[in-house]
Amino acid sequence: MKQIIYILFLLNSFSGIAQGFNLEERKKIDSLLTIWNSKELNDTARTDAYQSYIVNHFLYNNPDSAFILAQEYYEFAQQKKLTYRMSTALLLQGISKSFVNNYEEALHYYSRCLEFRITSGNQEGIASVLNNMGLVYFEQGDHSNALKYYLKSLKIEENLKNEKGIANSLNNIGLIYKEEGDYNTALENYNRSLKIQIKLENQMGESHALVNIGVVYLNQGNYEDALSSFEQALIVNDGYEENLNAKINYNIGSIQFDLGHYDTALGYINKALKTQVKLNNRRNESNSLNLIAQINFKQNLTLKAISFARRALKIAQEIGAKEEIQDAAKGLSKYYKAANRTSEALDMLILFMETKDEIQSENISNEIIKQSLKYKYDKKATKDSLENAYLIEISQDKINTQRAKKELAEQKNFYLYGGLFLTLIFGIFTYNRFKLTANQKSLIEIQKHTVDKANKKLNQINEELLVKRNEIDSQKKIVQLQNEKLKRSLDTEKELGLLKTSFVSMASHQFKTPLAVIQTNAELYGMLASTGKIIEPEKFEKITGRIKGAIMTMTNLIDEVLVLGKATSGNVAYTPENLDLVGFCEKLADEFNAIQADGRSLDFVKEGHPIKLQLDPILLTHSLSNLISNAFKYSVGKENPQLRIHFKPKEVVLSVKDYGLGIPEEEHLKLFTPFFRANNVTDIKGSGLGLNIAKEYVEINKGTISVKSIEGEGSCFKIKFDR
Repeated sequence: MKQIIYILFLLNSFSGIAQGFNLEERKKIDSLLTIWNSKELNDTARTDAYQSYIVNHFLYNNPDSAFILAQEYYEFAQQKKLTYRMSTALLLQGISKSFVNNYEEALHYYSRCLEFRITSGNQEGIASVLNNMGLVYFEQGDHSNALKYYLKSLKIEENLKNEKGIANSLNNIGLIYKEEGDYNTALENYNRSLKIQIKLENQMGESHALVNIGVVYLNQGNYEDALSSFEQALIVNDGYEENLNAKINYNIGSIQFDLGHYDTALGYINKALKTQVKLNNRRNESNSLNLIAQINFKQNLTLKAISFARRALKIAQEIGAKEEIQDAAKGLSKYYKAANRTSEALDMLILFMETKDEIQSENISNEIIKQSLKYKYDKKATKDSLENAYLIEISQDKINTQRAKKELAEQKNFYLYGGLFLTLIFGIFTYNRFKLTANQKSLIEIQKHTVDKANKKLNQINEELLVKRNEIDSQKKIVQLQNEKLKRSLDTEKELGLLKTSFVSMASHQFKTPLAVIQTNAELYGMLASTGKIIEPEKFEKITGRIKGAIMTMTNLIDEVLVLGKATSGNVAYTPENLDLVGFCEKLADEFNAIQADGRSLDFVKEGHPIKLQLDPILLTHSLSNLISNAFKYSVGKENPQLRIHFKPKEVVLSVKDYGLGIPEEEHLKLFTPFFRANNVTDIKGSGLGLNIAKEYVEINKGTISVKSIEGEGSCFKIKFDR
């Protein structure tokens, strides 16, 4: 009866917490608690329901409450002798402690859980606990121990042939090597994990692996491969995990900022910020606002930069995020100085220096605490050893005393003097033993004093080394930033050189044919004119028509080059209006259908409830026209191309699909590069600029473009706009 009352009291104590859930979550909670409180159901079903109640509704949002509930779960499982459920309860307690950074207690509960699972022989459960223990060591910066536990977990998962577990362990191992700066080994593990996730068709696992790979490339300064990985992750995730989407958009925006593509960077960072605000992820919200401030400052919008940086600082101060406070204060000091607001610039510089000193002091304190805990552990181990030895001696003394008394009782008179003599000897032995123990205690005190003195000396040396290391790190960062800036400049020069070479190659090839047509027809006209006869109107029109057509081809090519120049220089006018997309697409389809010579037409399909979007119609016309023109050009003799518009709850998707040549898979990543043409269309006229222009104009319209294509089956280009 007492047990039942305690359970009900415990559940009632969390009713206030549960009131924060929405109606749907409340129904789920009530359903789980009904199962838990039902005496008619078996114990396994009841504990499973209670476990779900803890994990889904408390563990991640309120770990302290989850710990108390898990203790109740453990006591119930212990009473019912459900050994595996007892180990699960201990695992939940360990996780809840790790969430509040109480790593010592987390390891305690994980170790108890591991003992249960080793006894039961549950290999998969053992691997899970080992991974959690590795995570605790990783969070404490003990990468050596973390790697040891991750490798043990991986070995078990490989023996079990559990591909999901193998992928997770490989991901954790990759994280260790990334933190240690061994990027090649990190990439090797991440790529192995990625292959397994793709095989398992686990989209979330695949997108996380792609993000980890992108982060490694970013740390290496390999922006091209980093962008490719992040963009693939964005496509694979496709909005499944909003927090991951925000992280990807932020990383892409950071790279675009480093590359100097400020408008593009701003688009991605704003998407990340929108999601962070929605999820109330305030630390990342502060980081995004700070980066937006830097972008505005680069664009000479100093007042806007100050406004965003102040918002970033306010959030960081509210949540006590010192690194974010440091970054925001540093930026504000620079922005205020540029705005000639000297007093405020000085205040921010002081805040920056004070926060920096606090962070350094905390790092030193944490190291001292770590050393102190190690000393206490060694001291306790020594004390336990001495106490055990003393207990053994006392036990032996008791045995000797009992033996002496027994002999004395049996032969009291005969051994009286001998007994007295033995008692005297025993007294001397005991006195010497206590004297020896006192000497040992004195020796321990001397050793303790020596150790304390050595520790103080060590702490002093550590502090000096930290100061030196910080100075070296600062110099390294300066050199690294200079190297990165130089590399970016060299990459930009290289890119410009390649563009110039590509343009010359393209121009010499694409202008050659129309110029030859003009020359041939001019010579023909000269020959006819030299005869002195009147040229027939039909011949005259054919000659001039061919010349005009060639001139038109060259003019269109030059126009495309000029459009590309505007797009890359950021001089394209952006004038959005409230656009009726259905009417717009119907009109565009009619225009294309009116000029098709082979009898084919563009099929137009719409799905969902139509809405109007704020878009620039001129830019959208350029983007869609290029895609539709390509759809007709590369699918001659095939089915009609299709233009589809799908109004989804959170976005609008425009897609152009054809059933033509398709694009080789290995060339997908280069498809939107200026002057690039796939190797299976070289005999079809084209400049290689259309898709690049389409992509630039879509991004100016605040959209994204992607492609799926199979060689020999056709291509589908998708343009997405947020609602």
